[in-house]
Amino acid sequence: MNPCIEFSLEILNEFLSLEMLESKRVDLVSIQLTREFLKERMQGFDSVEIARDRFFVISAPSHELSSKERIEIEELINYPLILGEENSDLNFMIEKSI
Repeated sequence: MNPCIEFSLEILNEFLSLEMLESKRVDLVSIQLTREFLKERMQGFDSVEIARDRFFVISAPSHELSSKERIEIEELINYPLILGEENSDLNFMIEKSI
């Protein structure tokens, strides 16, 4: 590593990350852009798409959904579901689709 470069890594949600970028407390952020209003907030910043996320449903091999190649989000509302942190992009996408 170059000793003249200072680098630190923080794991924050996309709202705090953009807030820190807007207030010039950081120079670079990496976020998921699943919400349209976040795209609007990014106007005036340069961005590069580096990856596209895929979400996975994980179940026991004996579960009736385990044999499916693809599951629509609407199907998941019929089953108990454990989601990630509150206000996460996955939770937002599921709530938006049902």
